[in-house]
Amino acid sequence: MDCINLKQMFGDQFKVAYEESYYADHGNHAHREDLWLMILLCQHGHICPWGGSNLAACTDKNGPIAKKLRELPFVDLDVSMLGDDGVNRVQIALCANSDRW
Repeated sequence: MDCINLKQMFGDQFKVAYEESYYADHGNHAHREDLWLMILLCQHGHICPWGGSNLAACTDKNGPIAKKLRELPFVDLDVSMLGDDGVNRVQIALCANSDRW
């Protein structure tokens, strides 16, 4: 399954980085593009590919920001991805075709 290329789509507006597992998978000095491990760094978490034209918004902790994400009418909360370790507690699939983009 394909996913959105965050660098191509948002790289001119936002900082695109790789999640921690990128370096475990490809080595500390890797320069290989891996679309699935790209993230957009945000003040309260990050945004990452979710497959196809969907994105996931991940908060660093459960709190007011996570609550606001859950209440947005155009998000689909994937309960199976809720964590209990305080990191990426909320995973929200966002439709890239939404009028909200």
